Amino acid sequence: MPSSLLLVCLAVLAQTNRPTVAVAPVQLDETARAGVPELIDDYVLSAVQDLGRFEVIGQDDINTLVGLEKQKELLGCDDVSCFADIGGALGVEKIIVVKVARVGEQWATTAKVIATKPPKVEARLSRFVDGDAAALLKAVAPLVAELFGAGPPPSLVSAAAPPAPAPASREPTGWELDLTVAPFPIGWDRLPELDPGEETIGYKYFLLTPRLQWRHTDLGAINLLAEASLGAALARLYSADPGDGMIYDNDTAGGWLSLMEVLRLALVRGDERWGALSTDRLAVDVAAGAYVQVGSAIEAGLAARFELRVFWLSAGVMVTLGPDTGVDIGFPISLRFGF
Repeated sequence: MPSSLLLVCLAVLAQTNRPTVAVAPVQLDETARAGVPELIDDYVLSAVQDLGRFEVIGQDDINTLVGLEKQKELLGCDDVSCFADIGGALGVEKIIVVKVARVGEQWATTAKVIATKPPKVEARLSRFVDGDAAALLKAVAPLVAELFGAGPPPSLVSAAAPPAPAPASREPTGWELDLTVAPFPIGWDRLPELDPGEETIGYKYFLLTPRLQWRHTDLGAINLLAEASLGAALARLYSADPGDGMIYDNDTAGGWLSLMEVLRLALVRGDERWGALSTDRLAVDVAAGAYVQVGSAIEAGLAARFELRVFWLSAGVMVTLGPDTGVDIGFPISLRFGF
């Protein structure tokens, strides 16, 4: 009876112009057997039939045509010639073979199309599928479509390996330029104690300087930047006359150089852009470093700054500590450019 039924089926298949394809039972790795339902064979069979390009026989047909022993042999096949021999016994032109394993939180799937005459692999693919067994079943149809070139790689199937995690920050590491004005209204008019004939640089009361910043470390909401500024400083110079003992002041212009390290904390991220950089809607800067002020005399000291940044503007407090002038307090306002 089985042999006569086989002849009838082959005769019916021969009357069609479409290639004949057998869908082998899905081969499950030990890691996947407990989690994959038997329905997966029907899903693969339906996916191949839905392509509308083949005459398809499935597991039940195979069992009817060649018997249980041949079906067990088919499950044990691991090379092309074995599949081709069984395909020849079935009288089909191609065999579809799908394998599934569980790797961590993903399903590792492989699929291939094996031609029986001559024996060869016509197409193959390997994909990882995220999710549970339901996600695996949903991925069968697009995986089969891709195997036969009937569609693009499905979005729920990742190619070859789990995707790499996205970068922690949207902003690229790069350069920024701030144009800063910083008045120092506190303390510039105080009189120092000077010995007769002594002269000091006095107290600065206005800075105009560009600040060049390079973001060298990007940790998402936290960025580290190296900063250098070179600009002009207006200062009040004090001197003591040895003749009358009076202290005289003189306004003078000089140069300003500072090197600082900036810690930037982004409180609200944004998509606004200026030049090549996106900007934060709200961020806080904390900076520390050293400065050199050059005028009638040279003074080197320490500097610290706290700023609140809103889009491309920032304002804050800057404190400098010099060996002669002591503590100066300024209020920098900056306009930011990115490139």
